[in-house]
Amino acid sequence: MRRGVLFLSCLFLGNCGILFNTDELSARRVFDLNLFRSQVFNQSTEMDKERFPVDPEKGVWPALPTQDTHWLTLTLDCQGMLGKIKKFAEAHKGEYEHIVVIGMGGSSRPADVIKRVLGTQVGGAQIHVMENLDEADIQEIRDSIDPAKTLFISISKSGGTAETMALTRIAYDWITSEELDPSKHFIAITTTSK
Repeated sequence: MRRGVLFLSCLFLGNCGILFNTDELSARRVFDLNLFRSQVFNQSTEMDKERFPVDPEKGVWPALPTQDTHWLTLTLDCQGMLGKIKKFAEAHKGEYEHIVVIGMGGSSRPADVIKRVLGTQVGGAQIHVMENLDEADIQEIRDSIDPAKTLFISISKSGGTAETMALTRIAYDWITSEELDPSKHFIAITTTSK
C-alpha cells in the first residue's frame, strides 16, 4: 500500500514539477521525478503481479471465503424484497412522523448518509439515529419525537450487538410504558434469525 501511494505521489509530483518550478524554487535544487517514472512504474507493475496473482478460474481473490461474498449479489437479492418494502411503505404512508434508526457503526451509517444526502425529512418522516448509550443523546431524541407516531428500525448484522440491543430495549420500554403496541412501532433488520 505504501509503495502504491509512493508511486502515485511520484507520478503526481513528476507531472506537476513544472508548475512548482518558479523563480523562487529554482534557487533550490529541483529534483525531476520524471527521470524515474519508468523505474517506478516497472517496479509497481511487478509488485502488483506478486500481490494480485490472477487465476482465470478463481479471479483476483481465490481464497475469499464464500460466506463473505453475499455483498456481491446484494442488489439482486434485494430486488426480491423491493415489492414487500414498497407495500409496507404504502400501507403505513403518513402513519409515522419520525423514523429512529438504532444501530452501531456500519448498521447506522446508511441512515446518516440518507440524512446528509436527502435531509432529515424523508417521505414525510423525520429521520433520527440512535447509535450510542449517551443518556443526553437518548433524551434529546425522546424530547423531539412523539412515540405514537414513531417507527424504530433496529439494525444489527449479528443480531446481538450489545449497544444496539440496549438501545432497542430502551425504546421498547418507552413504547410499552406509553401503552403502545410494539409490533406497530419496531422493525428489526439482521442477517441472522435472532
